[in-house]
Order: sequence, then C-alpha cells, then structure tokens
Amino acid sequence: MILSFLSAFLLVVPANAKRVDIQALVPKTQEKLITGPDLKCAGGTVVGRVTDTRRRLSVDLSSDLMKGQLSLEHTLDIDAHEDRCITGVTINVKNAKHDGCHLELRYQASPYRHGLFLVGGFFDADSFCPGWDNAVEGRYIWTGTSTVPELRLSKLAIDERTARTSCVDISALVSGDLMTGFHLGKSRLDFEGVLVQGSFQSRGSVTAVCKPKPTSAPVVQRVVVAAPTEVTQILSLQYGWVSIPGHEFLGPEDAHSASSAGVDFLKKVGNQAAFGLTAGKFTTQYSDELMFSAHVQGVLVGEFLNGLFLDGNLGTISNGSNRGNIWTMGGTAGYRYVVSPTGLSFEAVAGGKVYLYSGLLYGGTDVRLSVGMGF
Repeated sequence: MILSFLSAFLLVVPANAKRVDIQALVPKTQEKLITGPDLKCAGGTVVGRVTDTRRRLSVDLSSDLMKGQLSLEHTLDIDAHEDRCITGVTINVKNAKHDGCHLELRYQASPYRHGLFLVGGFFDADSFCPGWDNAVEGRYIWTGTSTVPELRLSKLAIDERTARTSCVDISALVSGDLMTGFHLGKSRLDFEGVLVQGSFQSRGSVTAVCKPKPTSAPVVQRVVVAAPTEVTQILSLQYGWVSIPGHEFLGPEDAHSASSAGVDFLKKVGNQAAFGLTAGKFTTQYSDELMFSAHVQGVLVGEFLNGLFLDGNLGTISNGSNRGNIWTMGGTAGYRYVVSPTGLSFEAVAGGKVYLYSGLLYGGTDVRLSVGMGF
C-alpha cells in the first residue's frame, strides 16, 4: 500500500516543477579548492645565454625570437601561514616562431627540506637553433647528478589569499651548470644570467607543502635549488669485514677474520676528489682494538654524490700494549649514492688491504658498507 502511494505521488509531480541543482549546494569555498579558471597574464621576457662548455657552442636567449615563460604552483589553504607559498616553478624558454632552441627546467618544493629542488630538465636543439650543427642537434637531458643551476626568485609567495589561480609579477634568475646526457656522451651546459621576468599564472594546490612558511620575502630572496649541490661533507656509520690468510697477529691460529665498525667523516675536495678520516673498533673473536685511518678518494665514473670511485687508505690498529701497533695500507673500489633531497648517503667498497706487523706483511680482503648523512 505504501509503495502504491509513493508511485502515485511520483506520477503527479508537475512537469514544470523546479528542479534542485545539487552543484549549487556546494559551498563556494569548497569549489575554490577544486579548480580555478585559466587567466590571461601578460607574460614575460628572457635574457641570458646557454653555453655547451665542452663543445664551445652557445645560444643567446636575449634574441627577439626567444620567449620566456614561467608556470607556478602555490599552496592553497584557509590558514594564512600555510597559504600562498610558491612550491613549484617550471621555466620554459623557446623560439616563438619555430621549434629552434627549447629549454625547460622544473623545480619543486620538498616537505622535508627548505627550498626548491631541481626535479627535471632538458635542452632541445634542432635545425632552427643557431650555432648547433646537425651532428650535435638533439635533446640534452639532465642526468640527475649534483651539477645543477641555482635558482633565485624575486618573491617566495604570491600576493593573493586563497587564490585558485593568480597572475604573479615575478622574476626568476638561473645561473650555474647543468650536467646533461646526449647521444654523443655527457655535456655540461652553463647558464649565464638566464633571467625570465614578467607576469605569469600560478595555480593553487591543496596538497602542496612548503618550507619555509610564506612570509614577506625580500626583493631578491635566494632559494636553495638542490640538496646535492649543497652537500660537500658526509658523516657516516661504517661496518666492514676483513679476511687475512697471514693471521698470526690476530691471535691464535684459527683467527682468520675480523670485523670493523666506526665513524667516517668525508670532505669533498674539488670536483672529483674527497678526503676522509675514520675511527672505530677492530674486532676479532679474541680482542677488540682501536683503529684509525685516513683515506683519499677519486671519482672514476659519475659525480661525487653518485658514482664509482677509488679509495686509498693508510691507518693503524692498536694491537695491545705488549705487541705494538699494526700498520695498514689499502686500496678499494666503491660506489656512493646520495638520495636527493634528503641527503641520505649509501656507500659500498671492496678491495684489498696490506697489514704490516713486526716487520712482516700480510695481505687480505676488505669489504665495507656505510650509511650516513650529507650536509
């Protein structure tokens, strides 16, 4: 009976009855958090130069044919201290009429460390890119190494509160080197005063996180670009294993191996080298001894923060007051990787080591693993 009554009621609803628009019930503030209109901002200009330092090729971006564009992202939050902060910058520079030369760099904020960090980049050169011959035309892609250009922004926050989209008057200055991969090998691109400035659109994001929190920024506020660029020192915990056929200084005859545990401090020297100090404990099944060593590294392939290296070390083990010290000298090959932008460092080395004890030399293997933090 109830079903019959409801059916009859539905059938007699007038055709011209006013329908309820569900979308109209959504509060305007919630709509702001979802989407925003495209704005026609004034755009901007670009000056500066990009140079391939290895092949001595160069392009002037100040030409009237070149167009500079910034795409921005900012935090969108009802709380003032979490709103307006610029969390993403994409720099696009290309020929306005032809494909020609095309540069793109993408910087993004990290929830873990202050600043903007390079997350992607490339440089395209085709037949309309002056100075780039056919043999060197193509796409030069950032290899993800520590060699990245520095970014400076004229402001760290947009002006409008809770803006889904906003036109922002801003300048972005890029300078420094970018290590790229190419079909002919690696290439280092040097950015000489590349400045893009004007009025550009910024889109709000409710998921973006920014450090530091937006404040009234000075006119030229330096922004940290990428953590690897700043990392020149690494402090790590190290654990290793040693096997020594000539073993009599380790204790009884069955003591063929030992382990080591300690702290290592590594300092970058120049572009492809580093110097380090290690202190820790050298342990056999019969005794624990103190050990100290100094080592020098040279990068073979890649970069200081991501590559293969050779390590030469010289040290000593205090083998008890009655037996005197053991002197050590070793050579190992290793691989190190520093995670951007956290600075977390991983390292593995393997090779050989020579031990000098009571005028006799003993040879052995040396394997070590390290976990540390770059700063």
